[in-house]
Amino acid sequence: MDKYIFYDDALMIIPELKMKYKLAIVSDAWPSLKDVYESKGLYSYFDSFVISSVLGTTKPNKEMYLKAIEELMILPEEAVFIDDNLINCRGTMKLGINGVLLCRNNLQYLTQKLLSIEKDYVVIKDLKNLKYYLTP
Repeated sequence: MDKYIFYDDALMIIPELKMKYKLAIVSDAWPSLKDVYESKGLYSYFDSFVISSVLGTTKPNKEMYLKAIEELMILPEEAVFIDDNLINCRGTMKLGINGVLLCRNNLQYLTQKLLSIEKDYVVIKDLKNLKYYLTP
């Protein structure tokens, strides 16, 4: 499990977000991803953990997102989906879920930030910036 490293902002923001919001993981991964989150002490912060290999489909299939919405017991428009792949964000936006594109690379961030002007998605450079787009 030591080969998995989380970004510092994730380790800081996840507990903070959990104090105000329900959280879900929606990931194209193997079931062992739960073990990774447990080993880092993060699994308990999530109310839903949707894994593609368990569900039998991958993002951007709507079933991935709808499963999380169902488990969180919220409406799509109450949800915010964060991903580093615009195709996955667009998949959620078709369902009325707010899409946030995470671009940690400076060039990609600046490019996407310019492209997102007057578009239907938000672009952030790190999770610390997420709080500016969430409602209290």
